[in-house]
Amino acid sequence: MSDDLREQAAPSDPWLRAVERDLAEQRLLADISATLGASLDYRVTVARAVARAVPFLADVCVVEAFDARSGALAERLGVAFAGPDDHALADEVVRAARREGCDERTVLVRVPSGSTRVASIIGVPLVSQGTAMGFLVLAATDLRRRYDEAHLALAEEIARRLSLAIANARLHEKAELANRRRQDVLAMVSHDLRSPLNAILFVAQSMMRTPAEEDRRKGDRHKAEIVRRCAERMDRMIQDLLDMSSIEAGHLSVDVRSTALAPVLKEAVEASIDAADAKRQRLEVRLPPESLVVACDGYRIIQVVSNLLSNAIKFTPAGGAISVTADPGPDGAVVRVTDTGPGIPESSVPHLFQRYWRAPQTTSKGTGLGLFIAKGIIEAHGGSIGVELRPGFGASFYFTLRVVAREGFEPSTFGL
Repeated sequence: MSDDLREQAAPSDPWLRAVERDLAEQRLLADISATLGASLDYRVTVARAVARAVPFLADVCVVEAFDARSGALAERLGVAFAGPDDHALADEVVRAARREGCDERTVLVRVPSGSTRVASIIGVPLVSQGTAMGFLVLAATDLRRRYDEAHLALAEEIARRLSLAIANARLHEKAELANRRRQDVLAMVSHDLRSPLNAILFVAQSMMRTPAEEDRRKGDRHKAEIVRRCAERMDRMIQDLLDMSSIEAGHLSVDVRSTALAPVLKEAVEASIDAADAKRQRLEVRLPPESLVVACDGYRIIQVVSNLLSNAIKFTPAGGAISVTADPGPDGAVVRVTDTGPGIPESSVPHLFQRYWRAPQTTSKGTGLGLFIAKGIIEAHGGSIGVELRPGFGASFYFTLRVVAREGFEPSTFGL
């Protein structure tokens, strides 16, 4: 502001001081919010935010936290001093504020009793959704500084922002802990289950290799086949649960390399031939030339195609047809699995890729994780996955993969 303007505004000095104070308070609140938002480690950010309040608002600033379970006073999250560090003084102002009930309500103490070093104290509880998390204490040691209602309102706003930051950070910590525990349980269960499963598979496969003339009892090989299929199904369910956990945690493992797409699709289709034959379904495949190379994890893409084929075979009636195709598209190679099943109601489409979801009208058993996992795998590749409805004629699921090299894209067609 120029000197002329200052002279013109001289009669309004109190007003100017109020404006300047309001701007300073807004800067302080913005600074505290930025500090709290810099990290989810609230023990660090709260300590830094507390330091912002001195010496503008207080000579001593303290934040105490309650234990999330017991509600007892647990730790000092932050303490700051306008002058030299004096933790005995910090303890004194906290005791004075607690005597006035700052654990439960906002208090303003202009002349604390029994204290020769503190001129004025504000104490504000930190509360989120009705849960007390601690309290904020501001203290002035200079007798010329006495807190008023304006200071009280500012302290309450700071406390509100501290409360929100602590609550959000604690929720994040709780979610992270729950996720780690779930992963630990899944890892333990999968490890413990796979040991007996491997033994079952080994024995079943050994029985199936026994020459027919050495069978001691008719039907042994048939029983061994049933055991093998059940064990393999259990193994797939375990892997689905582990994949789901990895997707939700955001670290699904994909080893993306330049890979010819045709062999990947062929391997996935060949693994589904027996299931389609059992229902007398026609399986048609249109493979791209070997020259079509995409960026993918071949094992994971086989997993996706197998999941889509498994669903198509399951929902397509006996004698129906299923096709697997690969075509060029604006976003790369587009792989489709199309069936002649009953189709999918439009109302079900928003739920198709949700975990554990199964169509209400289906009676088939399963984990409800196949499409959820397929979506996670394709998105980990940077592609997209979706479904096109064909009312009365089945459904067509598709996904995209980034093309690395392509020459003369002329697919070859054959039936299985």
